[in-house]
Amino acid sequence: MIFVPVDLHEYENTRGLLLEPYERWTPGPKVFDQHSLEEEILKSIYDDTYYRVEREYLCGLIHFYKDSMSTKRVWTVIKENLTKIHG
Repeated sequence: MIFVPVDLHEYENTRGLLLEPYERWTPGPKVFDQHSLEEEILKSIYDDTYYRVEREYLCGLIHFYKDSMSTKRVWTVIKENLTKIHG
C-alpha cells in the first residue's frame, strides 16, 4: 500500500479523521509527488518485506479471519437469509 496524503491536513481540519493516529492506520510509505510514487512502487514490487511488519500489525487488528474464504462466508450468509425470506 502506498498512500498519497496530499490533502490530509485540509481533510483533517474540515471533516476530521475517523481513525487516528494516521500513521498507525496507514501501513505504507507516504508520497507527495510523482517521482516519490514511482520510487515507492518499485520498492514495494521488489521488496516483499517493505512495511510488512506494519501491514501485518494492522491486519491483526482488523481481520478476524485471515484465510481466502471471505467470499464463501458472505455467500453463505446471503443464501441463509434468502432461504429465511423465501423458504
